[in-house]
Amino acid sequence: MHLRYEDVQGADKVVELGPDPVIIGRTPECDVTLNDERVSRHHCEIRFWDSVHVIKDLESHNGTLINGVGLK
Repeated sequence: MHLRYEDVQGADKVVELGPDPVIIGRTPECDVTLNDERVSRHHCEIRFWDSVHVIKDLESHNGTLINGVGLK
């Protein structure tokens, strides 16, 4: 399984989703760096849990939405 996104320079990128968490945020040390002021430095993570990939908000300021619905 993989995650496709556009990096801060506008290039298409693909990150493989495996057993290790994938951190998404604004800082360069994140696995996925997004250039968006609404994104926190360490915004959310995708991790493999109980045979499925789950996304967890990392106490971001604006919250994390999936298809327009906030995580609980």
